[in-house]
Amino acid sequence: MATAGVFQDQVKEGVWNLVANCLDCQKGESVLLLNEYGKIAPELVGLIEDAVKESGVESHSLWGPTIGRGARSFSKVLVGALLSADKVVMNYNLNREILHQYVKDHQILRVTNRCMTPENFATEHARFDWRMVRAIFAQLEEISSSSRDWHISAPGGTNLRGQVATASDVADAYFVKESEATRLIRVFPGEVYTPVGAINAQGKIVSDSPNAEDREGGPPEPVTFVFEDNRIVRIEGGERAERVRQRIEEMVQTFGDNARTLDSWHGGMNPKADPDPMGIGAISTTERMHFHAQTLGGNFGATVRNQTIEMDGRKIYENGKLMVLDDPKIVEAANRYGIEDW
Repeated sequence: MATAGVFQDQVKEGVWNLVANCLDCQKGESVLLLNEYGKIAPELVGLIEDAVKESGVESHSLWGPTIGRGARSFSKVLVGALLSADKVVMNYNLNREILHQYVKDHQILRVTNRCMTPENFATEHARFDWRMVRAIFAQLEEISSSSRDWHISAPGGTNLRGQVATASDVADAYFVKESEATRLIRVFPGEVYTPVGAINAQGKIVSDSPNAEDREGGPPEPVTFVFEDNRIVRIEGGERAERVRQRIEEMVQTFGDNARTLDSWHGGMNPKADPDPMGIGAISTTERMHFHAQTLGGNFGATVRNQTIEMDGRKIYENGKLMVLDDPKIVEAANRYGIEDW
């Protein structure tokens, strides 16, 4: 166990990684910290403010209450502050779809911070140099953009093949299709790679975490989505699968057939992320990936664990392990930043 002094140093190291390497503060910029009451401690926001100041950048903090799940807009004060900043650290749970409507025509870099406690910032995950995360992201982006065919399998029974689409509704809404150096949406300590658009998908996804399920819960039994020509044609399983099927049919009534059409898939890519499903690494662990439908208003989603992903026959992931870490470009980045363990 780390001593109090060592722990505080680790916390500050994680905070500095957020500010210097993920937010990438540059002199002359204006940084906004959006903070949700009760979500992050003022003392922790103070550490982030100090790190921003140390980097030579002006910062401002705005605090606000929790925004309810049913809200369809943000306050004028929040939006005004957001649009006046060059970069934003979001210590706030904001609906991505609503946020996108406000910022889609603005070049504002947004970092969603998932470290809400000192313990989060002290983890190896949060202290892993975010410049290496960017290097890994760039390599995966290069591979996916130059590939045609993909095949995804997993021990749970997933076996799905398809081709890479040139467009993705999910990626267009949530990610900027530019080089990794100018991507405007980042997750700390993250991260996930840009969703890979999907067409001509054939096969099945077997998921123990379908987010189309109603909120009544139920036994942790797997749900199987059977695909033909990129479209769900059958949902198999027990009572849980029936609830998922009913929920998707409701979404089809609201959003049309796109609610059961595969849009894209993506997953975590941080080799230091803890796979604990309740921790900050739940999304960014390499051991988990996710599928999306072609509607943003109520999309089906399905999580798969310990996946093997092949792009044009090359294994990118094998049983949840990232297989590109020995790529020359990633090795060169590690040497440049003085990183020995990645």
